[in-house]
Amino acid sequence: MSTTKVSYTGDGVSVLFTLTFPYLQRAHVKATINGASTSAFTFANDNIIQFDSAPANGDDIVLFRETSADEIDNTFFPNSSIRSAALNDNFLQALYVAEEARNAALDAQLGDILPGSIGTVALVDGAVTDDKVSAGANINPTKIAGTAVITTDPRLSNERVPTDESVTTAKLDPAGLAPVLTSINNGPLAGFRNAIINGNFDIWQRGTSNSTHAGYSADRWGNNFVGSTGTSARQAFTLGQTDVPGEPTFFMRTTVSSVTGPDNRVNLFQRIESVRTFAGQEVTLSFWAKANAARNISVEFLQSFGANGTPSAVVRGIGVTKVAIGTSWQRVTVTTTIPSIAGKTTGTDDDGYLLLTIWFDAGTNYGAYTDSLGHQSGVFDIAQVQLEPGPVATVFERRPLGIELALCQRYFIGYPTGTTAAVLNELLGIGSSYPVQSGVSATRYKLSNVTWPTTMRANPVVTWSPTEVYSNCTDFAVAASKFGCRSSAISVSTGPMYVTLATGSISIDAEL
Repeated sequence: MSTTKVSYTGDGVSVLFTLTFPYLQRAHVKATINGASTSAFTFANDNIIQFDSAPANGDDIVLFRETSADEIDNTFFPNSSIRSAALNDNFLQALYVAEEARNAALDAQLGDILPGSIGTVALVDGAVTDDKVSAGANINPTKIAGTAVITTDPRLSNERVPTDESVTTAKLDPAGLAPVLTSINNGPLAGFRNAIINGNFDIWQRGTSNSTHAGYSADRWGNNFVGSTGTSARQAFTLGQTDVPGEPTFFMRTTVSSVTGPDNRVNLFQRIESVRTFAGQEVTLSFWAKANAARNISVEFLQSFGANGTPSAVVRGIGVTKVAIGTSWQRVTVTTTIPSIAGKTTGTDDDGYLLLTIWFDAGTNYGAYTDSLGHQSGVFDIAQVQLEPGPVATVFERRPLGIELALCQRYFIGYPTGTTAAVLNELLGIGSSYPVQSGVSATRYKLSNVTWPTTMRANPVVTWSPTEVYSNCTDFAVAASKFGCRSSAISVSTGPMYVTLATGSISIDAEL
């Protein structure tokens, strides 16, 4: 287990103490003396801190790392270069936050809790049970003051934290905080516990809106518009708003014009790679939602075992839940169990998936999958979608933007209509800046070898618009793999040859 803290005992003389753990910034290094936080120290060098005065003989000294989880160190923007050092720092930031959270959870189990690491908001019913409280003095009136817990949260009531300053096993609810520990144990506490990619709607490689059935708007989010019409578009949060926590930048808005018909429908979906995902496990879906009036929406999961070979039949209607929403943002949570796949068969390409669908409009053919949602027109807003193991919805996980982009580019790389020729040509390594000398006419020559920014899920389909423009060649072709592509063309005569794309769009698609 990675070290995130180190303890010493003061001798009344020493002021220099060695750090035994790595950190990203000096501001992330903290210290306590006898459980009280202190900032009365400086850095003698990167590995040693120096207290302003020597801790007293017998003082308990703890040096620990507390990496910022509020914002990422480095932010990447479209068309900008991604430096390896910056990307590594973002990965380290996520790793360090995860290590610190894991060690804090273990410390809590072992009784070694840093000051301030557990607050009332971290407690849920039943977290402290009889078997976790010893008969000794671990919890006694001198350690819990009568005003130690002040909260309006109904999960912390006087019955659970009495005002007479005593905590006894008779007064502890035995049924409660186990769900939180289950969530911690079944999945990482921080870093990739959310199985939804682009749940914060930060990445929009294809453009900022879509009104086409089975098309995409935000990365990884597909739109299902049949019979009824719909448009999904990016919307920006107002800076400083507090309705949805964490200062998100964007949310998804779907505008529905319903048309009555048994097969008509409008929904938003994401295919989560591998039918093995959460199979046989309890999971919790959470997201924020609102509408232009009081409406209902429905949630459904589906297991697909792939398309090739002889895969098992699709299993759908999993966790169907209808939820009432209003005109103000509210958090929706749905807990269900994904069926086991024991005895099932996957397709030969192993391209199965777990499908999440958020329904806005549904004809009678889909009543069983929507809890009879029915037809409705309206405007529906969705933000911060998270799917995680366990029965408790934890705070939304915000991964570094560069990591989220890389996760999206496993399935799609591209630029929307209106992208300049220079950007499109650079992506494929072609254009007048990369001429190739042909020696023989009517011969195919390689124009470029290009490596994708990340390894893609499968060999992608590469398309572009408008058509390419030739110089001394013809029959441009792109052979693509999950790792990159090779482009070529047939020469017309000896001499320089190249192919260029005009201002337009390009799609490198390996979606499920």
